[in-house]
Amino acid sequence: MTACKKCGGWVGVAGDAAAPAGAEATAHCTCTPPEAGAARCPSCGAWAPAAARQCSFCHVELASVRCSRCFALHYAGATVCSACGLTLGLEGTLGPVSGSCPRCRDATLTRVQVGEHEVTECTRCTGVFVDHTTLDRITKASDAQRSARMRPVASASAAPLPRQPVTYLPCPACGVVMNRKNFGEISGIILDVCKAHGVWFDAEELERALQFILAGGLDTARERATERDKAARALDAIRVRRSPGYYETGGGSGAGGSVIDAILDGLLK
Repeated sequence: MTACKKCGGWVGVAGDAAAPAGAEATAHCTCTPPEAGAARCPSCGAWAPAAARQCSFCHVELASVRCSRCFALHYAGATVCSACGLTLGLEGTLGPVSGSCPRCRDATLTRVQVGEHEVTECTRCTGVFVDHTTLDRITKASDAQRSARMRPVASASAAPLPRQPVTYLPCPACGVVMNRKNFGEISGIILDVCKAHGVWFDAEELERALQFILAGGLDTARERATERDKAARALDAIRVRRSPGYYETGGGSGAGGSVIDAILDGLLK
């Protein structure tokens, strides 16, 4: 427990024995925002980050809106998305849905309308569950937008999120444990996927996935996939040449067999 040198407020955990009697303590000093874009909670006065749906101190719900293009969160008073520059519109709340947040486990999920897309969100951790059809529309729109840009945006991998312990989450729709997949195979954004119902994005993962697309990440992934396919076809051809009887039936020259064997042995080591 320490006292802020600027305002004298106590910083620490409420109830700490080191605080004066009756002193109210917070995790951050109430005179200084913990990060850029933070604003005070209208209920308790604590600072809350812009990408928050709920105050982490008093747990009151905060008025906020998502960008319909990049899905970044902003306070309801914002007019322009600070991430992509799109003019922010209204966001419709369609009400709670059955099932609970797979990350928080005891938090209720809410269906929200973001532009022309409907997603399911946890207001506590801001995780988002997106069905496969909606995700296909969102990613295709970002890919089309990337093609129309004159300059690429910064890669999402430039600012990685802190590593979290590996946890397999249940699907919020059916309860079956979801598989962990690397978005685009090379992004480093590990998502939780239910083959039947959709994809769970932890806080900021959907924004980072769309940023990866805008940075040309899918093009790079396609190029690498093409290279892997070529290498696989070459390896298959080598295996055919190495098969018994290939040279005896005129499939290749006996002199070339030793060279092919050496190449195959090197690839399979």
